Amino acid sequence: MVPQEQRISICIPIKNRSIFTYQGQRHEIFPRAVRRLVEIFKHHAEVEVIIVDGNSIDWPLDQWVNDELKNIPHKIITTDLPFSRGKYTNLAVKNAQTNNLLLMEAGMLLSPRVITRGLEILRAGAVFMPYFARYRTSSYRDAGFWFKGIGTGNVVINAETFWRAGGWPEVAPGHCDTLFMHTLVVNKIKIIREFIEDFEHIWHPGWDSDEPISK
Repeated sequence: MVPQEQRISICIPIKNRSIFTYQGQRHEIFPRAVRRLVEIFKHHAEVEVIIVDGNSIDWPLDQWVNDELKNIPHKIITTDLPFSRGKYTNLAVKNAQTNNLLLMEAGMLLSPRVITRGLEILRAGAVFMPYFARYRTSSYRDAGFWFKGIGTGNVVINAETFWRAGGWPEVAPGHCDTLFMHTLVVNKIKIIREFIEDFEHIWHPGWDSDEPISK
């Protein structure tokens, strides 16, 4: 049996983030993220996945997620609440079976380094908010040009610290991530930020770009 301190719950809020059409072509977001989880954890017992879904209709999760995650402990919680990163994340954490948490956006390709480094940082009494790679297009990715994602929406934290900070703020999207980080700072909780290059944001129309840097 895996010791409790090595186990982690990955909490993901989602609504209509599975597929989109751009310039006449179908693109997948959350299915790619799920497949990455399967690649990393199919032979490991230390992870569970908690998904809170706002009745997604672009590709209903009950049509495919259970099959993809059949070998990984997981739970899909469906809610009629309007999408709220805060409300959905807080609901996921309430249903988590472990003390260690990875609060992750639905459009991320996870790196195992986020887990291993995150657990190291938790044992040191801090919180991990990794930087990540973003690619404007597949051609940028192939050419090796990436954007350093500085967002604060992906967090490795333990449950006690999470609730001591008041949980994830239930405010408008776009502000809750920054507000959560600010709350951690106000509560004098140490935050470690490091760049994990193979922790990748999946491109989709509408995200703001940073200046490109070559790897």
